[in-house]
Amino acid sequence: ADIIARANTLIKNNAMRRGKELTAHLEMEGALEHHSLLNETSEADFVTKMISKYADEGVSYGDMAVLYRTNAQSRNFEVNLNKVGIPYKVVGGTAFYQRREIKDLLSYLRFFDNSFDSVSFSRSLTTPSRGIGTTTIDKIRDFASKNAVSLIEAVKQMFPSFSRNQQEGFRQYVGIMDHLASFTKVSDMVNGVIERTGYKDYVLANESEEEAKKRIENIHELYNAAVAFEETSPEGTLTDFLASTSLSTSTDEASGDRVSLMTIHSAKGLEFDTVFLTGLENGLFPLYGSIDEPEQLEEERRLCYVGITRAKRNLYVTCAESRIMYGNRTVSARSYFLEEMGFAKAKASFTPSTRQFDRFQPKARKPMQPQGKEASSNSKAGKKVRHEKFGDGIVISTSGEGASEKAEVFFKNAGGLKKIVTAFLTFVDE
Repeated sequence: ADIIARANTLIKNNAMRRGKELTAHLEMEGALEHHSLLNETSEADFVTKMISKYADEGVSYGDMAVLYRTNAQSRNFEVNLNKVGIPYKVVGGTAFYQRREIKDLLSYLRFFDNSFDSVSFSRSLTTPSRGIGTTTIDKIRDFASKNAVSLIEAVKQMFPSFSRNQQEGFRQYVGIMDHLASFTKVSDMVNGVIERTGYKDYVLANESEEEAKKRIENIHELYNAAVAFEETSPEGTLTDFLASTSLSTSTDEASGDRVSLMTIHSAKGLEFDTVFLTGLENGLFPLYGSIDEPEQLEEERRLCYVGITRAKRNLYVTCAESRIMYGNRTVSARSYFLEEMGFAKAKASFTPSTRQFDRFQPKARKPMQPQGKEASSNSKAGKKVRHEKFGDGIVISTSGEGASEKAEVFFKNAGGLKKIVTAFLTFVDE
């Protein structure tokens, strides 16, 4: 009944709703708690420990669910659950490291790390398409095998035999590999692949707006994963990072007694004994684009209401004090919805200290940007802007400098992501 009361308290803030309240048909004693965690890793640690606790008490894995606002948020929970051997399934989606865009981008890094990896060579060479078919790839494999050379060396030696169009495709591909060789940090390599392949433009050109948005969120999360890897393994190599992505991938079939990981959209119509409603931070839930739009904010609140009411007995609502967003660790603001639910003060799950808060502000990092002249300040990421034609948007990242500086902006009412010269944008004061 307390869970239903919280849900009703929240949804009363929607002006455009019918005046009815949900009532509980089954009175059940259970936990109803809000926890504020140090960061996204601590949040996943907390959820994993609580799942283990309830499993030890006899709650089946299948009667527990982790809910989040965006598809990309599943990664941290997948990593932690795999680490301790808790079975899970991603409902209505695919495990993070099995998503097509993630496998495509990682194939470049895997081949760069091992130039004899023919599977990664074939996948990365043909995605996006460079006009190079399987017959040519088979010839390269045969040449490499007969001459005991790497695949990239085979390409270089066979280069004169390719058609003009194929030569251009191989120039681009070898150029990407040479570009990666200029970096030592894993996050810069991940960023280099994303930028040099033009993969986000490829997604935008080949997917619906909604699907492209999800895939680009996953691409950003891959970059976040590389940054997080460097935080925990400062001496780690690309080989180590790639190994960690393999260990974080569940190979089990998604059936049987498993914890459900899902977006709140996928949770509609389902109920669980124990629910973890995660990521309650402004900009994440509710999403940035909805905060200043009353109708969209009400839709976000309805989604939160759905999330709350999926729990039959135990509900844990969590937020992170800091989170890596677009490759930069930033301090998070508690979601408006927490106070509207009646959670005026979080149940702290860590001991704050000046030293801990210093961790929220590591050395400045330029998210999703190449090095050198193309790099620019990250200070504009997350800023609200206005464009004469496209309206209001949020800056995702910037590149270039001076008059040639460009911003990647998400326009909620004008087709999603667009790249625009910064001079044509008006920055809106908060």
